[in-house]
Amino acid sequence: MDVAAVFDPAEQGRLKLRNHGQNNLSILRTLDSTKYFTNLLSVSGISSIPAKEGFIIMPDTMTSIWSFFCSFSPKDSVIAENDFVRFREKVHTDSETFWQSGGMIDFGKVKDPRAWELERRMILSLYLTKVNSQGSTFPQETGLTYNSWYGRPHIEMVWWHSTHFALWGRPEILEKQMSWYLRSYRVAEQIARRQGFKGVRWQKITDSEGRETASSVGSYLIWQQPHLIYFSELLYQAKGSSEIINKYKDLVSKTAEFMADFAWYDSLSERYILPGVITSQECSGPEKTFNPSFELAYWRWGLETAQKWRERSGLKRIASWDKVLNGLAPLPLKDGLYLGA
Repeated sequence: MDVAAVFDPAEQGRLKLRNHGQNNLSILRTLDSTKYFTNLLSVSGISSIPAKEGFIIMPDTMTSIWSFFCSFSPKDSVIAENDFVRFREKVHTDSETFWQSGGMIDFGKVKDPRAWELERRMILSLYLTKVNSQGSTFPQETGLTYNSWYGRPHIEMVWWHSTHFALWGRPEILEKQMSWYLRSYRVAEQIARRQGFKGVRWQKITDSEGRETASSVGSYLIWQQPHLIYFSELLYQAKGSSEIINKYKDLVSKTAEFMADFAWYDSLSERYILPGVITSQECSGPEKTFNPSFELAYWRWGLETAQKWRERSGLKRIASWDKVLNGLAPLPLKDGLYLGA
């Protein structure tokens, strides 16, 4: 299990510190072919001490409050002092805009003593998702708080990071995140083509450009596939504009195209099934698993919603998608209870 900061003994050799004056410095980190700078500006003088796995940076004068500005960049740049002031003002403005917009639940008149704690956790969660999950790339599973899975976004998990932004009146944050899909479209298309499918197959473990990471689970996981349709529908519900339709209709169509093609016709049951998958619970092998309940329900919703998007675009429904919809296997049941698969 990885911990919050994993550095091997060679880490110090990857770092090179450069001083740019009394209160400005940068650290170059080289990791294989990747290079980036951590640029730091302090409001007071700073000094640095080499450490086993990096550098200890501290103010020359110890006070109760130390203010500094830190940025990450592919270039070595000296941060001007007015950058700190401008950035601080922007943070204050953006923070006020965030908290003065969108939805909020007020427990002020609730007499149950647990209400205060529930409200505290809700507000804290909103803050944490704001600072960890509002970029143009989906965050890793634990955002910036903890280095889980070596910093890689897991696209099936972004549903938890993202849907509430649209549902709570902040759809612009979700839309910013969705630029990842626009950047990653060609890679997802190549994955589907390599596997013999039409459309696009969205990755499980990826990076900011949509490149796929090797995984014994990721190749068989499918519940991330309809997320693009779900997010697009949330944005349409929030904005209801033709601009949203035009921006995402091709991605919605290509996503559904894979889903319809992936569903396999089983001549014994005379139904379309979802075969050879690992369920969202990741607890069963693909060689014996088919028709997971959650994925079946999500598949049906996704294909039907994609058809609605065609109708909103003034296009006809695709007959092959309706054929899969009408013939999709029912959710697996035993003794009146839904099975995992």
